[in-house]
Amino acid sequence: MNKLLITIAFIFTATVAYSKDLIISLPCDTFVNVVEIMEEDDEHLMFIGDTAIRESTTGRFYKAGLYVWMNLDTQTSSITIMFPDTTMCLLSSNTSFHTYDGEQPWDYMNKKEGL
Repeated sequence: MNKLLITIAFIFTATVAYSKDLIISLPCDTFVNVVEIMEEDDEHLMFIGDTAIRESTTGRFYKAGLYVWMNLDTQTSSITIMFPDTTMCLLSSNTSFHTYDGEQPWDYMNKKEGL
């Protein structure tokens, strides 16, 4: 019986430990104003894609464009999202970025499984 309770507690704890919903505030402005900041920082648009952002209080998803900006000389980058009404928000501003030449996470996980 104790083993069953410990197993159930472990499963519940493991499930909770891997789930995170964060309520965050993002700086947002018009597309034009954000692009001017990127130009001032000499960050160039490098990657674009489509995404969806989930609003935390209602759980509703909103379509958005995802934009990755980089300055290879200063090793800075920014990740922004833009909504259909051209509101653009900064998700992340990054420094000291560089290429990654190590093992991929799944390679590391496969090695651990073999132990």
